[in-house]
Amino acid sequence: MLDVARILALAWALVVVVRARAWVEAALIVAVAYFFALAVVSGFTIRSEGAEEPMVALLLVFIGPTAMPRGPLAPLPGASLVVAWPAAIEIGALVALLARERSVAARVLALPESSAETARLDRLGRALVLVAVLEAISAWTRVMPYVLGGG
Repeated sequence: MLDVARILALAWALVVVVRARAWVEAALIVAVAYFFALAVVSGFTIRSEGAEEPMVALLLVFIGPTAMPRGPLAPLPGASLVVAWPAAIEIGALVALLARERSVAARVLALPESSAETARLDRLGRALVLVAVLEAISAWTRVMPYVLGGG
C-alpha cells in the first residue's frame, strides 16, 4: 500500500511541476521516480531465487515490492546503488526534495500573498513535501529493523 501511495504522489507531483513549469523540480521528480521504479523491479527479481519466508508476503501486501529482498538488476545507471543501499537512495531523495521545497518556500515569501504565482508555488511546495514524506517513511521502514536490533 505504501508503494501505491508513492506512485500516486509521484504522478501528482509530476503533474504539478509540469503545470508550474518548474523544470528543475520536474527533473528531480523524474529522478526520484526512476530510482523508485528500479526498486520496484528489484523487489520482483527475488522471485526467481526460490521460495521465501511467509513474512515476505506481508511485506509485499503492506509496503509493496520495494520492501522485498533485493535481487540483481540489469546494468542500468544507479541499479547497483538501489540494490546495495536502498535507504541511502531514499534519504538522498528526501534531502534533495526538502532542499528544493525550501527554495520554493523562500520564493513564496517574497511574493504577494494573494497572487496566482503564490498559489502555484505553494502547490508545488506541497507536492514536493508529500513525495519527501513518503520517501522518509520508506527509508524508515528500511532502517527501523537495524535501529531496533533485528537487522
